[in-house]
Amino acid sequence: MKRRFMATLLAAFFALTIFAGCSKSSGSSTRVRSEAANGDQGEYVYAMESGEAVYEAANGDIDLDYSMEGDGGSVDLSNSGTKADISKEMLVYRCNITIDTLDFEGAVSTLKQKVKEYRGLIEYEFQSDGVGASGQYVVNEEDKDYTYSATIRIPSEYYDSFTSSAEGLGILRSKNSSVDNVTTVYGTLKSELEIYEADYARYLEKYEETEDDAIALSIEKELRTLALTIADIKTQMSTIEGDVAYSYITISIHKVCEEEIVVEPEPEPVDDSFSARFKETAKESWESFLEFVQGIILFLVRSWWVLLIIGIIVLVIVFSIKRANKKRRIRNERYVAEREERERQRKALIEAEKQKKVEGETKAQDDKPKEEASDPDKV
Repeated sequence: MKRRFMATLLAAFFALTIFAGCSKSSGSSTRVRSEAANGDQGEYVYAMESGEAVYEAANGDIDLDYSMEGDGGSVDLSNSGTKADISKEMLVYRCNITIDTLDFEGAVSTLKQKVKEYRGLIEYEFQSDGVGASGQYVVNEEDKDYTYSATIRIPSEYYDSFTSSAEGLGILRSKNSSVDNVTTVYGTLKSELEIYEADYARYLEKYEETEDDAIALSIEKELRTLALTIADIKTQMSTIEGDVAYSYITISIHKVCEEEIVVEPEPEPVDDSFSARFKETAKESWESFLEFVQGIILFLVRSWWVLLIIGIIVLVIVFSIKRANKKRRIRNERYVAEREERERQRKALIEAEKQKKVEGETKAQDDKPKEEASDPDKV
C-alpha cells in the first residue's frame, strides 16, 4: 500500500511538473494549457488559447478548423494538415514589413480587423500619437509623428495571404522575410523525450518493486530529475509547435504627408541598338570630361589659398637654392683665382731663381778671363 501510495504521488508530481513546464512557454498575451494523458501510445495534447484563437496538437499534428465572417464577407479558414505536421518539414516563418500611409487610423484599424479575420493574435503592439521627431510630446498636429508597430502571430498556412493583404495597407517601404527549419531540432527533442520517458518508466517500476527504503529514496531523486527534464523537453517541443503553427509577422505603420510620398516613375523602354549605345557612350564620355574639368576648376577655386602657400614655399626654396648655388660659385671662383695666383707666384719665383742662376753663371764666365789676364803665371 505504501509503495502504491508513493507511486501515485510521484505520478501526480510528474503530471504537475509537466503542466508547470509547459506553462512557462506562455507570454503575457498567450496562455498555454498542457494536458498529459498516458494512453496506449502515450499521446500528449497541447492547446493554445488567446481570445478566440485555439489550436491543438496531438503527436505534433495540428488541426485548424474554424471560419468567421468579416466585414468583407465570409472567410473560410478551415483546413486539415498544416505545416506543423512532424512527418513533414517544420518551418518557422518570420516577416518584417514597413508601411507608410496617409490614413493612419484607417490602416491600423484595417490591420487589426485582418488579424481577426485570419484568426491571428497580437503578441505585442506599440502606438504613438503625439510624439515629435525629438521624442517629446507635441501639441501641434503637423509636428506629430504617428507610428504603430505590432508583432502578430498568424496561422502559418495563411502566412502568404496575410502578408499580401497587409502590404495593401499603404505604401510598402520594406519587407524582409526568413524561414527557419526546426525539423532536426524537434526530432532530436522527440528522441530525447522517448529516452527519458523510458528511463522514467523503468525507474518507476523499480521503485514499486524495491523494498529497501534507501534505494527507494535514491530512485525518488532520479524520478524527480527525470520529471523535470521531461517537462523541459516538452516545453521546448510545445514552443516549437507553436512557432510552426503560428508565424511571426512584425508590421510598422508610419503616417506621412502627401509631400513625403515619392512615387517611382515607370522605367522607359530601353533602345539596345548600336547607334543608341554609341550615342549614350559618347554622351557619358563627354559628361565625364566636363565633370573632370569642372572638378579641377572647383578644386582650384576651393583650394587657392593652399596653392598660394605651396607656391610661396616653392619660390622660397628655389630662391634659397639659387642663392646657395651663387655663393658656392663665387667661393669656387675665388678659390680658383687664389690657386692660380699662387701658381703664378710660384712660377715667377722659379723663373727668378733660374734667371738669377743664369746671371750668376754668366758673371762667372765674364770674370774668368779677367782673372787669367791678371795672373802672369797663367799667361
